[in-house]
Amino acid sequence: MVARECRKARKCRKMVARDRRQARKCRKMVARDRRQARNCRKTVARECRKARKCRKTVARNRRQVRKCRKTVTRNRHQAQKCRKTVTRARHQARKCRKAVARGHRQARKRCKTVARDRRQARKCRKMVARECCKARKCRKTVARDRRQARKCCKTVARECRKVRKCRKTVVKRLLGTVVKRGNVVKLL
Repeated sequence: MVARECRKARKCRKMVARDRRQARKCRKMVARDRRQARNCRKTVARECRKARKCRKTVARNRRQVRKCRKTVTRNRHQAQKCRKTVTRARHQARKCRKAVARGHRQARKRCKTVARDRRQARKCRKMVARECCKARKCRKTVARDRRQARKCCKTVARECRKVRKCRKTVVKRLLGTVVKRGNVVKLL
C-alpha cells in the first residue's frame, strides 16, 4: 500500500512538474506572441507612417505636376505673346522701312526740285546780268548821245552866234548906205 501510494505520489509530482513545464512553456509562448504582436504593431505603425509619407509625397508631387503644367501653359502663352510681339515689331519695322524709303524718295525729289530751282536761279541771274549789261550799254549809249547832242547844241549855238555876228556886220555896212525915210532896212 505504501509503495503504491509512493508511486502515485511520484507520479503526481511528475505530472505537476510536467504541468509546470507546460505552463512555463505556455507563458514563454504567450510572451513570445506578445513580443511578436508588439513587433507587428510597430511594423504596422511604421508602414502606416511610410504610407502617410508616401501619400504626402504623392500629393506634393501632384501639386508640383499641376504647378509645372500651369507654368508650361503660362510659358506657352508667354511664347505666343512674344511671337505676336515679334510679328508686330516686324510689321512696324517694315512700315518704318517703307516710310524711310518714301522719305528718301521725297528727299531725292526735293533735291531734284532744289537743283532745278538752282539751275533756274542761275539762269535768272545770267539773264539779269545780261540785262544789266544791256542797261549799262544803253546808259553808255544815252550818255554818248547826250554828249553828242550837247556838242551839236554847242555847235548850233556857235553857228547862231556866227550868224548873228554876220547879220550885225551886214546891218552895220548897210546903215551907212541904205536909209529910207529914217527907217533902217533889216536883212533877214
